[in-house]
Amino acid sequence: MGFLTGTVASVRFYSKRHWPILLALGIFAGTTAILWYSCLEKNGGQFVYTLDDPYIHMAIAKNVVRHGVWGVTPYHFSSSSSSPLWTLSLVLFYGLFGVHEITSFILNLIFAGLALGLVYVLLRERLPGWVVFLAILAMIFFPPLVPLVFSGMEHTAHLFLTLLTIALAAKTLSEKAPSPAMQRGLLVSAFLVTAARYEGLFLILVLSVLFACRRRWLFALALAGAGVLPLAAYGVWSAANGWYFLPNPVILKGTNGNQVVLDFLKDLFVRGHPLTWQVIKRLAPALVVSRINAHPHILFLVIPSLLVLVYRRGSFWNPANVTNAAFIGTVFLHMQFASTGWFYRYEAYGVAFGIYAVAAGLADCLPWRDGWGGWGDRLFRAGALLLLAILVGSPLRVRAVKSLKDTPVASHNIFEQQYQMAFFLRQFYQGQVVAANDIGAIDYLVDFDLVDLAGLGTRESAAFKLKQAYGAYQIAAVADQYGTQIALVYDSWFQIPSSWIKVGEWQITDNVVCGDSTVSFYAVDPAAAPGLIDALQAFASRLPGDVIQEGIYR
Repeated sequence: MGFLTGTVASVRFYSKRHWPILLALGIFAGTTAILWYSCLEKNGGQFVYTLDDPYIHMAIAKNVVRHGVWGVTPYHFSSSSSSPLWTLSLVLFYGLFGVHEITSFILNLIFAGLALGLVYVLLRERLPGWVVFLAILAMIFFPPLVPLVFSGMEHTAHLFLTLLTIALAAKTLSEKAPSPAMQRGLLVSAFLVTAARYEGLFLILVLSVLFACRRRWLFALALAGAGVLPLAAYGVWSAANGWYFLPNPVILKGTNGNQVVLDFLKDLFVRGHPLTWQVIKRLAPALVVSRINAHPHILFLVIPSLLVLVYRRGSFWNPANVTNAAFIGTVFLHMQFASTGWFYRYEAYGVAFGIYAVAAGLADCLPWRDGWGGWGDRLFRAGALLLLAILVGSPLRVRAVKSLKDTPVASHNIFEQQYQMAFFLRQFYQGQVVAANDIGAIDYLVDFDLVDLAGLGTRESAAFKLKQAYGAYQIAAVADQYGTQIALVYDSWFQIPSSWIKVGEWQITDNVVCGDSTVSFYAVDPAAAPGLIDALQAFASRLPGDVIQEGIYR
């Protein structure tokens, strides 16, 4: 009885002391559960991720475990993953527990929980409990964390590692004699954050500059080297297998507007051009205009972060100031040189970074802290903070609400299109050669040889696209080279060869995430047309009722 009483008392004590994180985790779990059941309901009980891309990582990990091949198919190597760390994590879990579709979801839950816990640990001693709770709540809904979990990709891991890296770096920079253990931890974290996503290089570059400004030259070089190391190692391995130094998703997807750095990297690593003055000059325009003002959810995090630096207390090198300076530098580089959007995920780590940076900065200048002068000054600053909260919350609130609404719809989009394509191919074309442009779900669920017309999984397609000479003739040449029988493609993405016979179309409604609402079925080899017609007719009754079917097979 005494043991039970003591346990209850301990639970009450820790619940009262740590209520912000416990309540926030409860809200996170509840929101996740609601979206989970909504996705299952829409998909007839089948859980499906909100993107096709996570299935690319899953297909590679499956093929590593089952066939010893790093590729989207079990037949050959392909440099189709831009997150070696995430793919290796799946390989580890598949090797230990078997190949399961839910693994990516579980890993995302783990990293999301770690990110929330880290923010709580970093803020709990510096802010009142209710402010910490609001900061964690913002971390849940604004990046947005829950929809990221349903994307099944590496973004929650990248988000957590970004927060961990800046926490270690801010602490190291703020101390005149940081401990060797902390410095080693920062180097490991720098290695992992770039292995998680190539955008991690932006943060490492900014931190390396800050360490150089602190006159810690050797550590600045070591930090930059730790960040570059996983990318260089993967690049050498990829090149040794006959592929490009950079992963195909990186060199093909590019950025949403500013191609300068991408073209620079292509000149060095793809086209083999030397590092000349003409190449370097191409970087200059990128340093002038930023795209931050085109993204309100980022802009209204940068504004308070800048104000925090303007009104900073004490030395610049305290952790809060370093954090805000690193956030501004990192988000500038990302918004200038990298992609945004695509189901909220590309800049999600920057939103989370900004929320933490502003919260950490405001810990030194909130109205209830000492040293602010009279009540008039306090009221003025409190009003300014309230105005900033409204400005920040407005665009982020819209983002949060829309992302939650879109998550079940996006899952249903993938279920109706990519998932049904996989079921169709598994039933009728297992072991044959098929061409497609969305390769994730079909490669994960089916064992067959694939020609990726988008270039992520087929080097020849990527080579033509990089040369900007990818028309109907080149598409036909790539398909013929592999002996392709049929193709499942978006007509809007390609110039379709005239020799291909269009047999049918599947069209989904209320599309929020797929590259096109309509996928077309072609017989690449005219002799394959009768078999494709028969297969589509046989599969027609299995399609969800709201998929619109058209074509000669009908």
